[in-house]
Amino acid sequence: MRSPRPFLLAPLLASALLPAAMGQAPKDAPAPAPEAASVLILVNDAVPKAPGTGNKGASVWVGETYARRRGVPLNQVLHLDIPQAGDSPLEWDSWNIGWERFDTTIRRPVKKFLAAKGMGEKIRYIVTTYGIPLRTMDPANKLEGLSIDSFLASINSGLDTVPLRNPYYLPLLAQGRHIADWSNPAGWRLYLVTRLDGPTPQIAAGLVDKAIHAETTLKITDGIGYYDWRHKTDPKDPYYPADQTMLNAYKIAQSLGFKSVLNDNGNEPAKMIHSAPHTLWAWGWYSGPVTWEGYEFVDGAVGAQFTSYTASSVRGMRPGTWVPLWLQAGITATWGVTSEPYVWGYAQGDILLQRFWSGFNFAESGYMAAPVLNHMMVFLGDPLYAPKVFQKGKPAAQ
Repeated sequence: MRSPRPFLLAPLLASALLPAAMGQAPKDAPAPAPEAASVLILVNDAVPKAPGTGNKGASVWVGETYARRRGVPLNQVLHLDIPQAGDSPLEWDSWNIGWERFDTTIRRPVKKFLAAKGMGEKIRYIVTTYGIPLRTMDPANKLEGLSIDSFLASINSGLDTVPLRNPYYLPLLAQGRHIADWSNPAGWRLYLVTRLDGPTPQIAAGLVDKAIHAETTLKITDGIGYYDWRHKTDPKDPYYPADQTMLNAYKIAQSLGFKSVLNDNGNEPAKMIHSAPHTLWAWGWYSGPVTWEGYEFVDGAVGAQFTSYTASSVRGMRPGTWVPLWLQAGITATWGVTSEPYVWGYAQGDILLQRFWSGFNFAESGYMAAPVLNHMMVFLGDPLYAPKVFQKGKPAAQ
């Protein structure tokens, strides 16, 4: 995580065959989610099958599993052909691609699909899946590690500016609107893009099952919130605003009656939380390019680490990659950065959690917390995840 000046901080199932009929949910699917018709799923036909995916390619299996579980019409699963390095989605050149390749194999086909199918005004959410590349470069090929999902969110803007102001972003406690009730003041249609990805296809597809289960069963007494605070005291410190987000999240959780732990690590990574049983919520910083096990997630858990490296990879471990570590540990939804975001570019956990606790789904909560697009953020989890305990008319604490 960098301050406004450049600086790396160191001194986030079982398969089932789907019916051939396009545009219909399979007969054995649960009742479609209310917003299922507004979801577009991207899969990569070039990804080979993997253990546990039957005769399906791993990306197609993840995407179709999601469609089946949420009731997304099958004509809203877009099959892309993005060559894989060595036929493996784990190879560096499979999840890192240049701008031209991103534009020709992903962005243009998505634009064409939306226009040809007349879905441009129907779709609100885009789900990228295991096997869809994660990172690209800017059009001038000077800046590496930009989030492909972030560029897909702004696909209608006509702007490749890095970064681009996110019109859906709102400060903490401002009155937000669900995406279906919101109009972009800039005039172009924003898509909320989240990713079903991770170290294995099963972990990626399992995110929807975790979400669906938690939606009906989650109680705020099911787990504990952990907030790792650096105790910055000088408002002029460039990291002070970020540090306040941990304190804000803790105070909001306390006001709602959630069981919470505020750890004052005194700006020492060695004193950060290293044991977090029954984790339901998590927001803390800053570990630098290291990670450790210790968070034990309950079903429905949401959280992230505010660190520069959290999602520079999501399918394998690299220095500081909390996202694949926490996906492996069973978190239901998380977020991170594909490269150095600076403090101002990171989705703020206090805003995200407050929105989620107010009844917004995971995708809405994430994008209301992200100040910019065309940048570094990536959200991992079912975009529609929204526990009933937080819906309108339900008490947050019970």
